[in-house]
Amino acid sequence: AGQNENDMAELARTFSDVQTIFLCGKNQQLKQTLEKIDSKKPRLVLGFASEVAKFMAASDIFIGKPGPG
Repeated sequence: AGQNENDMAELARTFSDVQTIFLCGKNQQLKQTLEKIDSKKPRLVLGFASEVAKFMAASDIFIGKPGPG
């Protein structure tokens, strides 16, 4: 797993008591990893999503990476 994947998994574990949405793009390994992490609150883990703006608008906070790929 790359550093970004490790960081995302750590966020999922740290914020297990917060409702979260993870958009993993085409990274199926990350998606599968996040789906296996227990959560106390609702968690949505998606692969590629064309409605990113909709998810951002519904969020109180957004953590992302710059640029494509």
